[in-house]
Amino acid sequence: METNDPSDFHEGLAQAEEAAINPHKEWDRGRAEPPEVRDDGFGGRILNLYRRDHTEAVLRNSAVFSTRVVAESMTPFMGPLMLGMDGDEHTAYRGLVSRAFRS
Repeated sequence: METNDPSDFHEGLAQAEEAAINPHKEWDRGRAEPPEVRDDGFGGRILNLYRRDHTEAVLRNSAVFSTRVVAESMTPFMGPLMLGMDGDEHTAYRGLVSRAFRS
């Protein structure tokens, strides 16, 4: 719910500060609840995931979940990034660099 009440802003800021200082409470809450979808404030949606099984399900389903937002927001400043690629395109680039990240 949008509001122009300054006290709502300050309350939200205080909650964000508390979560930054001690994120464990938020992480525990997130793991106990289903994944959370929220408005990103720019016309898009953000999916917050706190459990490994949820995260793996999203990462394995590029037909539904996309990193398009990374490409749209960062490419103008940094050029194409592997983090902004989905599916086969990401896999092809990952194959070129993954060996450097293995021990």
